Amino acid sequence: MPYKGITKDTCKINDELVKNKNVILVDDIYTKNTSVIEDCIQLLLDNGTKCVILYATERAKGV
Repeated sequence: MPYKGITKDTCKINDELVKNKNVILVDDIYTKNTSVIEDCIQLLLDNGTKCVILYATERAKGV
């Protein structure tokens, strides 16, 4: 199950590649209250990303 900090625990972000850059984050399905997307965005921002744009192709049913 997703938890706060899952992205930091499972992914390595290369600071040099994201620092002062605009990042487009693409997800196939946005599910409200799972926190994975929000967690990933926060990690990118913590690693110096200037801006994160989220594009989700669909919403989970009931969202």
